[in-house]
Amino acid sequence: MVDVAVQPISPASARPTTPAEAKVATTNVPSQETRQVEAARVASDQAARKAEDKAVENDAKSQDSAAKPQLRLSIAFNEEAQRFVYKGLDQKGKTVSQYPTEDALNRIAVLRRAIADTLTGTSSRGALVNTSL
Repeated sequence: MVDVAVQPISPASARPTTPAEAKVATTNVPSQETRQVEAARVASDQAARKAEDKAVENDAKSQDSAAKPQLRLSIAFNEEAQRFVYKGLDQKGKTVSQYPTEDALNRIAVLRRAIADTLTGTSSRGALVNTSL
């Protein structure tokens, strides 16, 4: 622990001794009116900042809701591809987005059939080439 010597300040030494020091001491202390004006300005700035933040937040929410339709998530299992399919459906039930896409599901299903045919020995040469994707 560090010992620090603290010198008490007497009230007499805290007061200015010359008229110039008295003038400096009084000019550095803001008046009651100045403090009230400053407090009102700070409060006004804070209120304006809050209002601006609220407006930005509302604008961002309205842009988000306008740009992005409300979607529901549908998860289904595709038997042919042996994969789960995730669809984003709009309010009318129409598919807006899908993963994996229909093309990818078709390719997976064709490859699965070709592999199964090869493993079971029922494949014919060129079966994969003749299958439409």
